[in-house]
Amino acid sequence: MMICISFCLALLALVAGMFLLAKTQKASLGMFFKVISYFVITASLICLLCCIACHFCGGGCNKGCATTEHCEMDSMHNVEKVIIDTVKVK
Repeated sequence: MMICISFCLALLALVAGMFLLAKTQKASLGMFFKVISYFVITASLICLLCCIACHFCGGGCNKGCATTEHCEMDSMHNVEKVIIDTVKVK
């Protein structure tokens, strides 16, 4: 869910940067606004690429959990189970 929100915000920033660049070209606002608009466009593209990479590289839980707390609790439960099993074997 967080990836979707950050993806949408990055798209919104990209559109805002393009809009600022178009206004800068049309009204000839100066070099400062042109640099700022290119910075916003570049930063939003980097954020979009990171969101896409995070999505495809398994940024979420592989067990299908809804929250990370559940995954952490589940992994701790598995660690405790392994420790108990090794103690019983000895």
